[in-house]
Amino acid sequence: MDTDKNDKKVILCDFDGTIADVDVCDVVMKKFSPDEFTYYGNLFDKGEISHDKMNEIFLNNLNVSPKKLSVFLKKNIRIREGFYEFVEYCIENNIVLIIVSTGWDFYIKKILGKVAIYFPGTPESVKMDIGKLPVICNKINYINEKKSWDIFYQWKSEGDFSPDKREIVLCLQKSFDKVFIIGDGSGDYGMALLAHRIFSINELTSFCKNKKLPYYEFGNFFDIMKNL
Repeated sequence: MDTDKNDKKVILCDFDGTIADVDVCDVVMKKFSPDEFTYYGNLFDKGEISHDKMNEIFLNNLNVSPKKLSVFLKKNIRIREGFYEFVEYCIENNIVLIIVSTGWDFYIKKILGKVAIYFPGTPESVKMDIGKLPVICNKINYINEKKSWDIFYQWKSEGDFSPDKREIVLCLQKSFDKVFIIGDGSGDYGMALLAHRIFSINELTSFCKNKKLPYYEFGNFFDIMKNL
């Protein structure tokens, strides 16, 4: 527990592999565009294309309608245990919780159907008393005439990922005493380096070990609540 309970805290929480127990984008691409997922995913892993470019290629080749995709998400994606209770915990303890994701708004909205969410335009526009959970991510749109998807980077970054979670932390540090982060992968490394407390799983845990960063490893959101 923190010694100073009066500190203003904000928690930035990743979505894919963290709130959802799998990387949703990966699961969707493997199902509906497996060849493109393998080829361009490997190019990204080798550093030959950016994450933004990979996202654009993925969506250009995503051969599924919104209706069919919604059904697939409902049947195949699960939320990590304790997340809904964690949202209530944050509300009760006046902790601002923000979802930050390099993924797509479409599936986040569908998967978090039980939670009231909204999409702020900037970190500064996050409203602390709106009664909804802010989500910072990329917006995608289905173009019915072309039977294809496109992507809009509302949080376009010059870094490796859009949005740049590190830049979001830097912005929020102006308004909060402490920034805690929850994540699982390489897209979370930048914000981990700036965080006051890290809750990690999978690749992020390995990163913290290598960088000698203190961290709490978790299996579900009940584990996180025990260490806040």
